[in-house]
Amino acid sequence: MTHGEGMALLDTDEAMRQVKDLQIGQSYGGGRGLFRPMTLDEARQLPFGSRQWFVSLNGQAKQVTVTSVKTWKRKPTLVQINVRFGLYEHATFANDDVDSRLLVQLTKEQTDAYMTWLQYMVGLAARQVCV
Repeated sequence: MTHGEGMALLDTDEAMRQVKDLQIGQSYGGGRGLFRPMTLDEARQLPFGSRQWFVSLNGQAKQVTVTSVKTWKRKPTLVQINVRFGLYEHATFANDDVDSRLLVQLTKEQTDAYMTWLQYMVGLAARQVCV
């Protein structure tokens, strides 16, 4: 994905509202990070061995390694992503899981754009309260 495509994914209010501020797992340095949901098109193009972020069951952002991406010719809308976490844990993300569990961390430019949008929305809400 090029820089322009990544910014295009955050060019609407709806896209900005989907950005998540999550705690990053301790094994990845802790702290917080801004993430957006991964699209099905991005999921289909994941390379073997790439490291991807996901939301764990405790709500933290953690990384997994992609072991395979399976698609079907007869059902092009279906995608199945097999991942590995640690030495012994494996998982499979299907269509329903992609947009809710798999994440893309925002770049510096996207983070700046999100923060500007957030400040605008807070200012807008403050003006509506004062009126």
